Amino acid sequence: MVLTALQALGAVPRGLRDAGLAAGASRWQTIRDLVLPRAWAGILSGAILAISRGASEVAPVMFTGVAYFLPYLPSRLNDQFMELGYHVFVLATQSPDVRQTRPLLYASVVVLLSMTFLLHALAMTLRRRARTGAGRDLADPLAAAAGPPPAGGATALQEAGPVRRGPRTVVGGQPPRVKMDVTGVHLQVRERVLLRGVTLPIHEHRITAVIGPAGSGKAALLRVMSRMAEEWEGARLEGRVLLDGTDIRTLPAEVVRRRVALIERPVVFPRSIYDNVAYAPRLQGVRRKTDLDARVEASLRAAGLWREVRDQLNRPAMDLDPWQRVRLVLARALAAGPEVLLVDASVIVMDRLALSTLEELLDALKASHTLVIVTHDLGQAARLSEYTAFLEKGELVEFGPTEDVFVHPQKERTRAYLMRPYHYGTAP
Repeated sequence: MVLTALQALGAVPRGLRDAGLAAGASRWQTIRDLVLPRAWAGILSGAILAISRGASEVAPVMFTGVAYFLPYLPSRLNDQFMELGYHVFVLATQSPDVRQTRPLLYASVVVLLSMTFLLHALAMTLRRRARTGAGRDLADPLAAAAGPPPAGGATALQEAGPVRRGPRTVVGGQPPRVKMDVTGVHLQVRERVLLRGVTLPIHEHRITAVIGPAGSGKAALLRVMSRMAEEWEGARLEGRVLLDGTDIRTLPAEVVRRRVALIERPVVFPRSIYDNVAYAPRLQGVRRKTDLDARVEASLRAAGLWREVRDQLNRPAMDLDPWQRVRLVLARALAAGPEVLLVDASVIVMDRLALSTLEELLDALKASHTLVIVTHDLGQAARLSEYTAFLEKGELVEFGPTEDVFVHPQKERTRAYLMRPYHYGTAP
């Protein structure tokens, strides 16, 4: 029964658990609200099967008996005989001459254990044959950090398109304030090194794009900044990440994830549209219906989804199309009231029109948020961001204003990467 329960819990998609944690839920809240509702049917089925299995395994032994203190051997099922387990009990505790009956006791125990072993062996053999061809999803959680390889296309300097940015506001001639400061971050998960001494500032109310080949550590950097990397088994982290001058490891993980929202994949909760968006506010203690309604509407409006779903908020979120799911996940993240948005756009597949709309939404959000995006689309990075960081093999190769990185890269490795054939979305 325990094994079946563990298998049912393990069958819950890891992305669903990560989405709950990224929304600011604790591990217990994630298990209670998201994991158990998905796994309870499997756990209940396992319990029923375990009881049935126990009864089936005991039943043959119960009908296996001995003729003891009887004048004749039983020949029919309704004849009197002693059950083998009870026979062992009688010989061990109620025999008038223990020494004389001890060999019989040992022989009875051997017969009982042998039968039990043979029954278990038979059951395991049948189960193994029945499971031939079936398997569990053993995908490495680190595979998500690599992201899909980009397809072929034009080069960066030819097809990046016009750089589209909002106005740069400089107060008193000073550069934008640093919202987050990543210093000397080194991340190793089991035997794999994902980040090697990464140091870069994240400027407030600006969009920073993180680019690099697949497996360069871009997604891992986002997880470090939101304290999600520590959810990887065997993760070892060095260095520090400051949020408004405070080391994020000195704050509760739930608090950090509410202030620094991570959007990795468009994973929606198996709930209604309303309950998806209201999930984080409820975790924060918002209970009044009017307050929840206002938060849900504001978040859906900011994500550009309100007009499409305002009359069907009780509709299951699983019924939405992929582009609506992307915006619902964005609205769910905004409902938590974050100060920083970390968006892994490299795993979000959409058409050009949807891509253009997403870029407009992100560009508008930087007025009230600080954004970091991971993208394989260099044209998107050039159009959308004010700053660009180029990672390769877990190392920060180059960081600076986007125009400088794309037009006048300082490192040969950066220039070589930008000149490789990649796919670039058309400029909106």
